[in-house]
Amino acid sequence: MMRSFEERKAEIFRRSEKRIREQRHRRRILLSCVPLFLCVLLAAIFVLPGRGTNESADRESQRAEAAENASGPIASVHVEALGQAGASWEIGDEKAVRALSRLFESAQERSEEPSFPPDSSLAQADRIGDFRITCVPESGEPVSCLLENETLYFEGSGKTAVLTVEEQAELARILQLPQ
Repeated sequence: MMRSFEERKAEIFRRSEKRIREQRHRRRILLSCVPLFLCVLLAAIFVLPGRGTNESADRESQRAEAAENASGPIASVHVEALGQAGASWEIGDEKAVRALSRLFESAQERSEEPSFPPDSSLAQADRIGDFRITCVPESGEPVSCLLENETLYFEGSGKTAVLTVEEQAELARILQLPQ
């Protein structure tokens, strides 16, 4: 049985219309997924802002912040023994100052969020054994920290760092403290 030209033409037209409808349907589905994806993305950004932070990037920003605060190489270090009237001294020895600078940089890299000691007034009374260490750079603002037992409290940023036993011994040697 042979089909007429009109029947073949109608069959081709039906197939073409069916294919066009399927393409439109797929395109509508795809276009409806785009706003849904954007909504999920925005919700994730606003609901979970702390997720996905990079620790190495945080460390790099802390190093940059510490470098900004240092304002150049340290020229001298002033040490004040809290709780002891008039007990203060300067450290000008270049090797000791460099060693102290490295020790502080290491401690700042490990430092935690602001956490001042219970009595953050830093009054001189009742603080025997505690020290305020002020690093005076060649240019810029001095950087101070409070040494309380094995903990350094950085006064500028308020961050704290617990010193290791080796760092405590090195700091006592640099600051000329009795061990």
